Amino acid sequence: IGQITQSLMSFQIVAGFGALFGMVTSKFQATAAEIRSQLGIVFKQVGPDVNALFTDMEGQIMRSGLSFQEVIGTSQTLTNNFGMAVSESLQLSYNIADGARAIGVQASTMATVVGTFQNTFDLSSEQAHKLSEQTALLAAQNDVAPQAVMQDIASSTEEMARFSAGGVKNFIKAAIQAKKLGMSVKDVANTMNGLLNFEESI
Repeated sequence: IGQITQSLMSFQIVAGFGALFGMVTSKFQATAAEIRSQLGIVFKQVGPDVNALFTDMEGQIMRSGLSFQEVIGTSQTLTNNFGMAVSESLQLSYNIADGARAIGVQASTMATVVGTFQNTFDLSSEQAHKLSEQTALLAAQNDVAPQAVMQDIASSTEEMARFSAGGVKNFIKAAIQAKKLGMSVKDVANTMNGLLNFEESI
């Protein structure tokens, strides 16, 4: 009787895990299908089959623990706001979302920094992505919260464009230094504008 009871319990445990796995897999498949549908069938008419490309990435995304919403949202930020081709943004959007999670910022914030670096300083998407991660590391090395710096840079795209002549490295250093002083990039830009206006009025 004891062996029969043990066997029944083992069977129930296995069945329970099987049902749980089935629920997770079913939910995963439904989410993947739902998000792929958001891309639209138009991608099957022209250029690469983007739906198929995202399907190929499903396993990679699932193993990483990222959500499809994060990856899709990152891709949409890159394509809608910075003119990147959807097919180019796929793997990059995964890498950005993965890096953003490690840093502790939203993937959309990281994508905005990457896209702005690329467009403002004429970098490749890969160069811009690496630079964004190096910016977070440099902030941490300077005892400044990487999240605060990345969020500040993401909300200072106009200031970045205005002061791009000084180079991306100088801009990054200025952003980090501003945070150390409890300021934002916008604060620094406004202060500089005030000084310039004062000098011109003399």
